[in-house]
Amino acid sequence: MNTYIRLFVPVLAALAAACGTTSELQQPAKPETVSATTPAQETAAHAQIKPHVDLSGYDKVVVLDFTDGTDTSKLKPEQVHPHSTMMANNLHIFSDLIAQKISETKAYSEVAREPTPGKALVVSGKVTRLVEGNGTLRLLVGFGAGSSYFDAMVQLSDAESGNVIASASTDNNSWALGGGLAATQTVQSFMDLSATRIAARLRDGKKGPSAAKAN
Repeated sequence: MNTYIRLFVPVLAALAAACGTTSELQQPAKPETVSATTPAQETAAHAQIKPHVDLSGYDKVVVLDFTDGTDTSKLKPEQVHPHSTMMANNLHIFSDLIAQKISETKAYSEVAREPTPGKALVVSGKVTRLVEGNGTLRLLVGFGAGSSYFDAMVQLSDAESGNVIASASTDNNSWALGGGLAATQTVQSFMDLSATRIAARLRDGKKGPSAAKAN
């Protein structure tokens, strides 16, 4: 029995991870310049070089509360206030989780939740979709019924200049076929998973370009 459990747990974890992704950090697009290379050469070059955002110059991180970027155009008037209250609560929780996960990496000497003087890396962004869904429908019906979703855009910027350094996106949805796995995939679990992955991106960036080349 223990053998089956050991084999099943990694599979379950892989299925859970497959329902959510967090992109690598992407630097802002640079102005187009004239190049003598052909499109095929540029494609080949990008395939060989893994982009890396260098965050080694930062020791302090400031995590600001994310903002509400969800589509509220279809909400009825009586739904606006409950939606705003629910979002405000979850936005604060998500930002707290990001700060907590960054602290746990021990990559930065200080992680704050409010702006502070001096050089710092600012983490901010907006949540673009947040749907709790219905766990019972996910468990018993499946096929997308009662699905939960959590998507967000993340932005890294320099506290002193305000310049954007990099951005990333995270998107999560419950297992479409339903069952026990889908029933446990809540907004809270998605926020925790996304915060962990965002913290990992910042940890890797802190290692600097030399570490990136080594990998």
